[in-house]
Parts: sequence; C-alpha cells; structure tokens
Amino acid sequence: MADVAAKPVLDIPKNYLCSITGQIMFDPVITDDGHTYEREAIGEWLTTHDTSPKTGNKLLNKDLRPNWDKKGDIEEFL
Repeated sequence: MADVAAKPVLDIPKNYLCSITGQIMFDPVITDDGHTYEREAIGEWLTTHDTSPKTGNKLLNKDLRPNWDKKGDIEEFL
C-alpha cells in the first residue's frame, strides 16, 4: 500500500464564513444591523425578507456596504 501524504486542511475562522451559505465569503457586505454576509446570499434573502437572517429583527433599510476589512482579512488568510 502506497504512503499517501495528508492534504493540509484549512481551519477557516467562523467569521470568514457567511452565516447564510456556510461558505467562505469572497464579497462580504454589511447590512444595516452590522452583520456581514456574502453579497449574493444576502441579496437573495432581501428580495423576500426585510429582516436580519441572524437576528430576525426588522432591518431599517436594505442597503449593503462593502466590508473591506473582512475582505482583506479573508484574502490574506487564503
């Protein structure tokens, strides 16, 4: 039996994962309540909801702002 080298497994910090998709974020955005999500996932959510996926509280608006710090941290991690 051949010796198979183990592939390294990344221990991805939970705050780099979108709470909607469970996947690492590549275009993180901040909602009105200060939570960060992957842009595409929260965009889809907001087409049928006016609440936060994390808290269930009503959002004051559906504006999304880029989370440049989180994006930079994730890119550095990868």
